[in-house]
Amino acid sequence: MSFRTPLSRGRYLRLALASIASLIAIWAVLARAGVLSSTYFPSPLSVGAAAGRLFLQQGLLIDISASAGRIGVAFLVSALLGVPLALWMSCYKAVEAVFAPLVDFVRYVPVPALLPIFVLVSGIGEGPKFLVLFFGTFFQLVLLVLDDADAVPAVYFDAARTMGAGNGQLIRHVLVPYLAPQIYDRLRITLGWCWTYLVIAELVAVNRGVGHVIKEAQRFNAATDLFVSCIVLGLIGLITDFLIKLGYRRFFPYAAKSALQSS
Repeated sequence: MSFRTPLSRGRYLRLALASIASLIAIWAVLARAGVLSSTYFPSPLSVGAAAGRLFLQQGLLIDISASAGRIGVAFLVSALLGVPLALWMSCYKAVEAVFAPLVDFVRYVPVPALLPIFVLVSGIGEGPKFLVLFFGTFFQLVLLVLDDADAVPAVYFDAARTMGAGNGQLIRHVLVPYLAPQIYDRLRITLGWCWTYLVIAELVAVNRGVGHVIKEAQRFNAATDLFVSCIVLGLIGLITDFLIKLGYRRFFPYAAKSALQSS
């Protein structure tokens, strides 16, 4: 196994599946050995049975759809506002001076601590759920894209200016095309962060959602339901990330090829 040598897709998949199978095997052995109480550490078979019950009898698919809808709306709004703001801040330092202190300030405030304020401001409907997901994503995304935009080599802008490009053309034809692969990857990362705030977002007055299932499992000490919910969230993240990476290779083949060559 050579240092940083790329693997074929088939070998990569085999190793990944072997890793997952090994993890399940270790889980089964530990559960059978009774290292921890089955009340808190159920076996894979018990979790599988609970998964069947949750999907077939308790509408877990509806919960997943409800959570995905909340994530989708909050993340889309974060992206539509955050990316342009970050580019604007990078292009015009006066704009950065206005917004950067606010972004840095809010970025360090724990989002769960803001939940009571969100409830006071927007009630107990979808408002606070949206705000938790938005605040957990927007400010981080702005900072990531801003750092990437500031790192674009000045030589590209200088070359465009020598050909008569104005400010708008520098943004449309130099900055955005150069940053597009990086912005796409930043969106992939922050989408994962958005999912991590889901349980917090669904703590308040919600009847549907994976976070609601987790809250009910904690309430009734149903470890199997808790395991199922966590596994479902992990699988959603794994599948989503895989699909986004496939999209990266499709939309930015030149960037993917460059990354492969540099490795």
